[in-house]
Amino acid sequence: MLGGCSTPISALAEIEKDELFFKGNILSPDGKQKIEIEKVLPMEMAANIGYTAAKELLEKGGQEIANSLRNAAK
Repeated sequence: MLGGCSTPISALAEIEKDELFFKGNILSPDGKQKIEIEKVLPMEMAANIGYTAAKELLEKGGQEIANSLRNAAK
């Protein structure tokens, strides 16, 4: 399963005033590949940031890393 305690992914969200600062990434198991995302959004637009950030990470190359993680777990 992707996203468990041993999966090399991270997310950090911080609220400052009326804005959400979001950072996330996914790494290959050997740490050689890293796909990152950073967003700053007004709080009223931040409800779906987890979903949209994950989708963008996968589209930017994270899908290949996710596939390698799944294959390594087999």
